[in-house]
Amino acid sequence: MRQLYGERPSRFISLDHHLYCHLTDHWVRQPSKPQPFIMLTATAHPEDYTALGYNPPKSQLATAQLSAMADTGCQSCLASIKVIRRLGLCESDLIPVTMKMHAVNNKGISILGAVILRFSGRSPSGKALESRQIVYVTSDSDKLFLSRDMHGTGHYH
Repeated sequence: MRQLYGERPSRFISLDHHLYCHLTDHWVRQPSKPQPFIMLTATAHPEDYTALGYNPPKSQLATAQLSAMADTGCQSCLASIKVIRRLGLCESDLIPVTMKMHAVNNKGISILGAVILRFSGRSPSGKALESRQIVYVTSDSDKLFLSRDMHGTGHYH
């Protein structure tokens, strides 16, 4: 169906998501895959703050099992204040930052500050993995997003 410039469409076609199958040389109706979430252990270590020249958090630190979105398009790790509180951290523990972030729709994301965290877990083959990350904290989401840099370290995928 073609539409000429200036004409209003007379009918609409509902199009479900499709993927092209090279094997059968056809389009196949198939839902998009859900965002990948992985389980990680997260904790803040005072020595990581000291190594970067910051005072360690004053709060009683905790370790938590967290569900994180392995979002390879995310340029920096981003966590909600709710996630950070599970680690015993509070807003007064945040490192002040000038970092600006934008969502995929180019809307600004409010950054409250940053924390330094270690994430650990196991690869599908059982290999122990760890990554140290500066994580920016927001009140605009309730999730933890992992950066593409974290995926590319070779230490965590």
